[in-house]
Formats: sequence, structure tokens, C-alpha cells
Amino acid sequence: MGFTDPLVLGTAAGLATALCWAGGSLLFSRIAVPAAGMNLFKNGFGSLLIIGTLCVLALFRGGGPVVTYGSSAWAWLALSSVFGLLIGDTLYFRSIQILGPRKALVMSLSVPPLAALASWWALGEEPGGRWAGMAVTLVGVAWVIRERTGNDEKPGIYPGSTVTGVFCAIGGSICQAVGSVWSKLGLRGDAFPGLEASPAMPELDASLVRLGVAFLAGLIVYARVLPRWIAAMRPHLGRLMLASTLGTFFGIWLSLVAYRNTPLSIATTLTSLTPVFVIPLLRIFFGTRVSWRACIGVVVALAGVLLLVEGGFSG
Repeated sequence: MGFTDPLVLGTAAGLATALCWAGGSLLFSRIAVPAAGMNLFKNGFGSLLIIGTLCVLALFRGGGPVVTYGSSAWAWLALSSVFGLLIGDTLYFRSIQILGPRKALVMSLSVPPLAALASWWALGEEPGGRWAGMAVTLVGVAWVIRERTGNDEKPGIYPGSTVTGVFCAIGGSICQAVGSVWSKLGLRGDAFPGLEASPAMPELDASLVRLGVAFLAGLIVYARVLPRWIAAMRPHLGRLMLASTLGTFFGIWLSLVAYRNTPLSIATTLTSLTPVFVIPLLRIFFGTRVSWRACIGVVVALAGVLLLVEGGFSG
């Protein structure tokens, strides 16, 4: 068993996704730009990075344009884009502005069980013994999130009521869970209602479809406020580009690698480890104290990951 084994590759991609999203969440939470504006920027900038990457790869290995993969793949990925990236990510960004990254992330722990149930119904991925690993992992993550770190994590930018933050986080989780299922259907090229099945689409190309559709849809929805948002973004372009490169370009691409190569119950649980990476990043970059309680939570979460992946191999 090596790194080319699908489950090993998917597990590594899921862990890398969590790390990228942790860094991106911390950066996005400190940018004084409306949540929907940040989301629009990261979708557009991420699309540009992927187009550049595809052009470079085409010089070395060739390849056709993304439009050749078929209408069913496009339809599923477009749906996942609107629900997961346009609506879901906007709600998530708003929740981290109100609650801070860790408190917003605790609400996102509903994504793995929701995605597992949805994939069981839509994809036939029966969780089986993976429920135990998922439960242990989420308990560890919740333990980490409950760690008290003071108020330096919450920047106070665009504040709102706690109730609003909670509802945004829950709504974002539902959209992301549904979007993950539709993303996998698009990657596989499953037949969309009324359309024929498509060839399987590579993860990078699928990332371009998802980000591109979300960006174009956002331009239409938010056309009236774009001049105001552009003015607000100018002082923060460097941080926006860094956050979008880390959390969007690498994060979305790696998440699709995880979705393709592992059952969604495993992939979404691995990506929910974002808070485990947030804690050390807070310590490194903001000097936040990390207690033994948080360290124990990390150990529990990692033990759950081992149990989860073992269940994936045995399943």
C-alpha cells in the first residue's frame, strides 16, 4: 500500500485541505470586507489561478478544454457551486466574522454526518463501521474548539448577533454537505436528470467549473454593490490573494481529490479537522496560549482519524 492507493491519497488530501482551510479562515476573518464580497473575490481569484495552472500543465502533458467533459458533469458541479461555494461559503464567512473561526467551526461539525447520510442515500456509500471513527474524531475536534483563547481570535469586524452567526454557520454546513455530494456526482460524471452520463472529470478541471460558476453567478447577484466592494477590497488585496490561494485554490482542489478517492463520510470528517490546525496557527502567528486540554483534544481527534481510515480500509 503506497501513496498512490486511493484511500491513502484521499486521506492525505483531506488532511491537507483542513490545514489550508484553517489558514484561510484565520486570514479571511481579519479582512474588513463584507462576507459576500470576500467570497466573490476568492472565487474569481481562485478561478484565475486554476486557469493559469491548467495552461502550464497543458504545455507539458497536453489536454483538452474543460467543456469537453459533458453536460451532466457540468450540471452537478454547477449545482454544487451555487449551493456550496456561492451560498454556503458566504454564510460561513459571515459566521466567522460574527463568532470567530473556532466558534464558527464548531457549528460546521454537522457537515460530516449530514454528508454521510446524503452520500448513503445518493451514492450508495454505506458508512458501516466508519460511524465510530467519525464520532471519535468529531468529539476530539469539539474538545479543541471549546478551548478558551481570549478575545484576540475575534476581530470585531462587521459584528452581528450570536443568533445570526449560529444560523449562518448552520445554513453554511447544510449547503456544504449537499454540495459535497453533488461535487462527487459531477466528478464521476453520473447522469443528471434528463441528461446522459459524462466522462469523469479531473479534480482541477472540476475546481475551475465550481469556482467559475460561483464567480459568474456572484457577479450577476451582486452587480449593484460591486463598485463599493471593490473600493473596500483595495487596501486588503495582498491578504485576500494569500487567503484565496491557500483556502480556495489549494483547499477546493485538494477537497475534490479527497471526495473522489474516499467515501464522503471519511473525506468530510477529515476536512472538519480544520480547528485542530487553527489552534497551533493561533499560537504561532498570534501568540495565543494552548492548554493541555486542547492538546488532549488533538490526540483524541487524531485517534478518531486512525479509526476512521482503518474502517475505510476494512469497509
